[in-house]
Amino acid sequence: STVNEDGNSYTVDILLSVLDSQQQPIADLTARDFEVSEDGSLVELENVEVMRDLPINVILVMDVSGSMQGQRLQSAKSAISQFIKSLYRGDKIAIYSFNSEVEEIVSLTEDLNSARDQFESAQIYAGGGTCLFDATYAAAQIASELPAGRQAIIVLSDGWDTVNGSDTCSTYSSEDIIDFATGQD
Repeated sequence: STVNEDGNSYTVDILLSVLDSQQQPIADLTARDFEVSEDGSLVELENVEVMRDLPINVILVMDVSGSMQGQRLQSAKSAISQFIKSLYRGDKIAIYSFNSEVEEIVSLTEDLNSARDQFESAQIYAGGGTCLFDATYAAAQIASELPAGRQAIIVLSDGWDTVNGSDTCSTYSSEDIIDFATGQD
């Protein structure tokens, strides 16, 4: 919302999704299709429009555990570079690696060329356990601190949450991630 010039009123932009019974977007709505009230009083809508191609904030988390050595790591790095090239102006990306620890490779930026260059020049080595759930939980925490808008977390991994092949690596569980992401944490 923004305060209007009169200092006594404000303009509110509301982003929402309207879906039909099959969960498909309904795109041909007008202001007459909505009724908005504040404190019991109807509010006049000035504009209703379909938003397309809104910028997105991407938190990309890449597995660099011991099982990712060699071609797997090279394939993941190549896929990430190609993905960055597919983003649009205004989109933002942050890249993290994880094994037993989560490490930032690229801070959140909308300078996609710089992000790709920084990522491609980073010294990334595979080794250690696969703390998949801890990395995903950390990504959800990072995403929760970003401004409102479209958010995506992408996790690239080749395996299960393990250390030494059988023991669970993470302190967080998949349920912890779901609870945090849905506001139940």
